[in-house]
Amino acid sequence: MSGYDIPVRKDTPVSMAIADGNADPLKTDSLGHLWVREGYVPDYVDNTFDVAATSNKPNLGTAYAWTTYVSQALDSGEVVKASAGKLKSVTALIDTAAATDEYFLQVFDATAIPADGAVTHKLPPVSVSHTNGTQSKIVINLSDPGINCTTGISVCISTTQVTKTIAGNVALFFLEYV
Repeated sequence: MSGYDIPVRKDTPVSMAIADGNADPLKTDSLGHLWVREGYVPDYVDNTFDVAATSNKPNLGTAYAWTTYVSQALDSGEVVKASAGKLKSVTALIDTAAATDEYFLQVFDATAIPADGAVTHKLPPVSVSHTNGTQSKIVINLSDPGINCTTGISVCISTTQVTKTIAGNVALFFLEYV
């Protein structure tokens, strides 16, 4: 990277102890724009065939790891996190006993599952045509670093795409989030 170093600040010899924010110069690109990069921590992943790979995980201070949420029973929806976070992936498994229908996985930036009717989706709803007697899967993979949810993370299964019409207790949910 070409660019210029812009000193952050000048200190007296007494206050020159290195601490976050006072020893690093700001970087600019060749046009003079401030060059910034979101902080990530590399994570070592051991694949099945003993091949090492790394993936980036959000640096959230002392703890940085994707949390896995797994439903414990069939449900119509889940409030996965009742505070701000990042969503990496969502999988919904529609049970074999569910009626033959078109089902939609809906994701909300909310601390509760909204009431049936008009809703604001965090992502476009993803559908699956389900046939009774078979298991159907809906997967949304957002990869690293995921998407920001400023309020909370909630998901549900609906029988309508744009509005929410709860489908009943027909799905198991699996999510990765922080």
